[in-house]
Amino acid sequence: MKILKKVEEVSQIRREIKDKSVGLIHLSGNLHPGSVQVVRKLCVMCDVRFATIFLNPTIDNFSKIKNVCEDCKEKDYSTLEAENIDYLFCPDVVDIFPPDSLTEVIPEKLIERFSDYGSSKYITSTATFFFKLINLIQPDFIFIGQRNFLDLFILKQVIKDFDMDVNVVISPILRNEKGIPYSSFLKHLSEEEEKTAVSVYTVLSEVREKISSGEKSTSNIKKYMENEFKNIENFKINKIEILNLNDFSDVENVEGEIVLIVSGEINGKKYSDSIFLKSKI
Repeated sequence: MKILKKVEEVSQIRREIKDKSVGLIHLSGNLHPGSVQVVRKLCVMCDVRFATIFLNPTIDNFSKIKNVCEDCKEKDYSTLEAENIDYLFCPDVVDIFPPDSLTEVIPEKLIERFSDYGSSKYITSTATFFFKLINLIQPDFIFIGQRNFLDLFILKQVIKDFDMDVNVVISPILRNEKGIPYSSFLKHLSEEEEKTAVSVYTVLSEVREKISSGEKSTSNIKKYMENEFKNIENFKINKIEILNLNDFSDVENVEGEIVLIVSGEINGKKYSDSIFLKSKI
């Protein structure tokens, strides 16, 4: 595996790749089994495998998370090399967002729609980063996990709006034996907080069963979930959304590809979980 630091290095290597399928996965660092699951899918599907490790500087608690990711860096590198990644791009913030840059991608409708899940700065910088990354590496396939649903929405919209010739491969959420999704940001839940997270997922699983049994009304589903969440200790529900996965619009009935998102707080800490469903019309 070759580690690349500069945009110019990536450009040179990409120019030399001809007549081979190119796959790309973006990672923030501090890898977990869910990350590895997506990496393995990339390595099976593509001839040339690119990965990036880059932490968005506008993310909440950036300094703290960056320190954790730095501590895991060598382990992450070893993991990706063992999984047969060919090129790992690890740019500094100034390489992606240079001080003299005058252009950025500002998805105003996504900012308005998803401000509860990320700041306007985060959504803008993520959209700009994906645009730059795809333009630089020109992948045939870009891989992303369902767990990062906000990044997934941003990625899909950037590709659609700019007519980019790249296929998005979405990997299902991988959960541990308790039902908690693997995530770089959920590794330090207390035992009590883990129980709360499990209870949240239990409600989502019950909803999945209800939909499989024929329930289609999103208003009925939301009422059921609100009542169930009231009984979960240490959990405060902020929002329940049931969205069309193609255009992120609210739906009145569960039809086609949808995502059900729950956002709230566990002991005052932000927490979200989601399930993706494909319902027969």
